Amino acid sequence: MTPRRWAMVTILLVLALISATIYYFTIIQQPKWDEMKLIKQRLATEANVVEWDQLAKYVWDEVVWVAEGAVIDQEINTVILRDEQPPLIILQNELIDRTQIEAQFMQSYSNEDTVELLSSRLGFVAGQPVWEIYYKMDQQYNYHFYEATTGQTIDNYRLINKH
Repeated sequence: MTPRRWAMVTILLVLALISATIYYFTIIQQPKWDEMKLIKQRLATEANVVEWDQLAKYVWDEVVWVAEGAVIDQEINTVILRDEQPPLIILQNELIDRTQIEAQFMQSYSNEDTVELLSSRLGFVAGQPVWEIYYKMDQQYNYHFYEATTGQTIDNYRLINKH
């Protein structure tokens, strides 16, 4: 091929890459951005929250949004937004701390050598705020749920292994 054809092929490939990138962000990411914008608006209007540490979507029984470290009237709170429901606002000092719940979990499985804590996060299960502990034990992945304000065990699920 001549240098002119190589230049044309290169330009066409760059244009195709730019077009694919634009397509990805407008078609694939835009719905996610719109949903996040709507949740931020709900936080501001329904819960008077304009600042938070972490905002995460949580899906188990239903889809909820959890805003940790939300500042309302100079106090740190956790806000849980559910569809068609008023926001659930929990004072930070009413929640069991993440490190406490992780320590409680590890204590309850202290006899097991193969327990590996993979993650912990706030969520909403069975109509109440929970701490979700995701862990691996004996090559099995599991979820353990604790009530977020008392630390009492709610439920435990074992995921089915694929062989």
